[in-house]
Amino acid sequence: MTGAPFGFLANEESNVVRFRREFVLKSTPKRAIVFFSTLGHYRAFVNGCQVGDRLFTPAWSAYEKTYFL
Repeated sequence: MTGAPFGFLANEESNVVRFRREFVLKSTPKRAIVFFSTLGHYRAFVNGCQVGDRLFTPAWSAYEKTYFL
């Protein structure tokens, strides 16, 4: 994934894949929405802080509806 717009980091010991994108905003947003499409569990961080307090997100997936979107 060299040259990907979001960057790529892999931890060889645990096979964890990390996608990272750095950017600067002109002003502080009042609200933000992040969309994920994954084949498993994920955790999101903004400025080093985890987004939300849920573990093992998503709790379930209907792959016939969500995987192919």
